Amino acid sequence: CNDVSYSSCSLVNSQGQFSGIENKIITDAINRKNKFKDFCHQNNIPTPRKIISSQLKKNLPVLLKPINSFSGKGIHKLSTKNYKNRKKLESDAKKYSSMGRVIIEEFLSGQLYSHSAFISEKEIIHDFFVEEHCIANPYAVDTSSLAFNISEKLKMNIRKEIDKIVKNLDLLDGLIHTQFIARNDEYWLIESTRRCPGDLYSLLIEKTTGFPYSAFYTKTFINSQKKEFTKNVNNKFILRHTISSPKKIPLKYLRFKKPISMEEIYFFETCGSLVHRSPY
Repeated sequence: CNDVSYSSCSLVNSQGQFSGIENKIITDAINRKNKFKDFCHQNNIPTPRKIISSQLKKNLPVLLKPINSFSGKGIHKLSTKNYKNRKKLESDAKKYSSMGRVIIEEFLSGQLYSHSAFISEKEIIHDFFVEEHCIANPYAVDTSSLAFNISEKLKMNIRKEIDKIVKNLDLLDGLIHTQFIARNDEYWLIESTRRCPGDLYSLLIEKTTGFPYSAFYTKTFINSQKKEFTKNVNNKFILRHTISSPKKIPLKYLRFKKPISMEEIYFFETCGSLVHRSPY
């Protein structure tokens, strides 16, 4: 369930016979980083500026991003320290784009968040704000929890921007999941998608709030989404952490240095397997 799989379903759904899947034009407008950035600029939605090659040196640091990659793959930060290696970094970034294309954007510092919203008839009916951190790799999220301390003002501003996307692109009912950076009262939308976020994100929402996230997402595709949801549990303080490494390592064992209250643990590798460095 990644951007490639959603795009593939969008191509297959050219006649619109399957519910909950956008056509290719709208899918590309959201999934391709260059087109999403252009859409944001055209609709006055805050997003990191696109930098043209001739202005590159004047705007360091910048990020090199494959236009249709995901999970932080192929992203490089270009600064004065590694500017001499720009051709090599750009070439590497292109490897992770099936179109061999890269977008250059300004580098912005701030807190990374995600916003997951379920829409029905062009309106947000349920949404969640999650604080995200990148520990093993600066461009791949591996630690998340619900953003309990985020201001109501910021929440309302993000909802207004999502409302612009929903109405201007005439989106179908279902999920729209967006990452954004916030710093004080400023914010910038980084990227958005209509597919379910990975790394058991749905369980983070379900275990924290009791909201049946995966069921709501699934019902989009069988045309049975309902607005009703009765909250029957109090919010819990749940942290989701994907155990990964900044370098390639063999998985021998897992040892905790301090006791922690473990809700659940899932292994996707077996003992003795070689675990590639994050985000691979």
